[in-house]
Amino acid sequence: MPAVAAAMGTAAIAAMVLGSLDAAGQAAASAQPRTVPRAAYGKPDFSGIWQVMNTANWNILPHAASKDGPAGMGVVEGGELPYQPWAVQKRDENYKNRLTADTDARCFLPGVPRIMYEPFPIQISQTPAVVSMFFEYEHAVRNVYMNTPHPPGPIEW
Repeated sequence: MPAVAAAMGTAAIAAMVLGSLDAAGQAAASAQPRTVPRAAYGKPDFSGIWQVMNTANWNILPHAASKDGPAGMGVVEGGELPYQPWAVQKRDENYKNRLTADTDARCFLPGVPRIMYEPFPIQISQTPAVVSMFFEYEHAVRNVYMNTPHPPGPIEW
């Protein structure tokens, strides 16, 4: 029992010392403004590995758990979208046909922005000329060219 009491005493002292250091460190850290990481050429640096930590892939609005996916708080500010009547009908039609029309259900590559909501990591690499996104989902790659005019006409795939 004396060993337990000694260990508890040591833990209490360590907590006091670390607690006082932490408080001092927090005060100093909170006084410094946060800065956006910048690339060598001055633009914001998005390079790194990113992952969505929400359930927007299943529904961007707040939703309960169902056989279609997990519950989620949603990503829409205020929790509602001001749908027009025709849009409500289209939303309901899409939901009814989700098992045959949804790109995820058919293992097709989702478009943008949906692929950004997939619950898998994304690696972003950037240079002054191009920002490349490498998706774990379907091993997709998206290149966004900077300072390049959009080609005229439709994009041929």
